Formats: sequence, structure tokens, C-alpha cells
Amino acid sequence: MKKFFILTIFSLLFYGCTTIDMLFHPEQYQKKSSPQRITEIVYDTVRIYNASGEIQTAVSGLPQRRITFTQIGQSYKLRPGELVEFVFDGVDFGKATFDITTDLETNEITISLVHRDTSKIYLSSKCQTIRRMDTGTLASIEIAPNLKPEQVVITPYFNEDCEKVGYEVRYGSEERGCKYAAQAVLKRFYDCSKNNSKSTTKKTKS
Repeated sequence: MKKFFILTIFSLLFYGCTTIDMLFHPEQYQKKSSPQRITEIVYDTVRIYNASGEIQTAVSGLPQRRITFTQIGQSYKLRPGELVEFVFDGVDFGKATFDITTDLETNEITISLVHRDTSKIYLSSKCQTIRRMDTGTLASIEIAPNLKPEQVVITPYFNEDCEKVGYEVRYGSEERGCKYAAQAVLKRFYDCSKNNSKSTTKKTKS
């Protein structure tokens, strides 16, 4: 059975007026036609690199492909070592977010544009991990039939500034063999929780 690691883009450098905040808080960015728009985002570009199954920001080099996202449901694969330029043409980030799936056997990455409110978190293998943007409520979780019973572990997901930006959902605990998939987000969760506790204590004393 193939192992997959699914996460949400978090280390992208956006060109022009948009920033990484667009992917941490996509509900703040809606296309021009939205009557509830806060910030208009109609067209933007980002380059990313598949570094052996890990997504990295690509600030130099010529892309091997140019891929345009225009609607929910689109999905594209990146081969290991491939540099790709992604264009977001009129994507409504008030409704959409990204799922990133890495095949741990081939290091191939699949990027999918999904609906942020109605798209389910589907767990189909042990240690499979999904990071989903914070939408205020956790998405519905569905487990594939005939899987051996495992814990469903939900961990708050923090960015590098210790801001909670979503949740990580994993099928299988660290004690049950999912240490690799769990270690990065758990370390940041512990570190950020510790820092938040210190900050709260200082405010209380003052």
C-alpha cells in the first residue's frame, strides 16, 4: 500500500502585492465578483520546486511548465526535481484552498484545488496526514472502508510566527509508527504552546 503525506502549501513566495498570508488566511482574499470581498485577488503567480517530495519556494530558474488554476476540482502532479510556475486566474480564495499530496514512495507531489467548506478530509491509509486551512470549523472526516482501526489524531497547525492557521489530521499515532509524519507539526505545536504560555504568564504578572 502506498503511503501519502498530504499538506497545505505554506512556504510559497508570492510576487506582486500578495503575500504568504493569502494561503494562511484565504478567506480574506476573494475574487472581484464576490459581493463580500475584503481584498481583490484576480490573478497571481508563484513558482515552486519539488525537492524530493518537499515543496520549496523557487525564486530563480526557468520553470519547466506553467499551470493555471481557474476552478475548484483541478489537480496537477509535480515530478521530483521539477520547477513549475502556477498561475491563479480568478480563483476565489473565499471558497477554495489547496491540498498537497506527496507520495512517500515516488516523491511525486499532487496539488489539488478544493472547496474549503464542503471538501471532506478523506483518510485512505495509515499515517496519511492532511493539513487543512483554518476555516473556523474542522472539515468532515471520512475513513476508507476496510482500513485497520487507528487513532484519528488532530493537532493545531501553527505557522513560523506561532499563529494557528489550521489543523493537521492524521490516521495513526506517533506511537503506532507514524513518527515521521507527526514529528514536524508536533514539535512546532509544543514550541508554540510553550511560548504562548510564557506570554500569557508575563501579561498576568504585569
